[in-house]
Amino acid sequence: MLVIRDAQIQAFIAETDDDLIRLIGGAIRKTNPPRVEGLTPERVDSMVRKGIEKARALGLQKAEEIGVVTALMFEI
Repeated sequence: MLVIRDAQIQAFIAETDDDLIRLIGGAIRKTNPPRVEGLTPERVDSMVRKGIEKARALGLQKAEEIGVVTALMFEI
């Protein structure tokens, strides 16, 4: 039987922080354009990076958990 470990799944989602920034930033731009309207792509990426750092400081490691926390930061 083939077993795919969680770490392998996470690597498929985003192998590096830059991948994670592109993934989360792209999702925020696509699903909530008013929140990033008027912001440069570099500024959005910087904000996403801060969100990733805060999520990790909370002990979160999975890409989907980090994405939720970061998206909530844009909402708040």
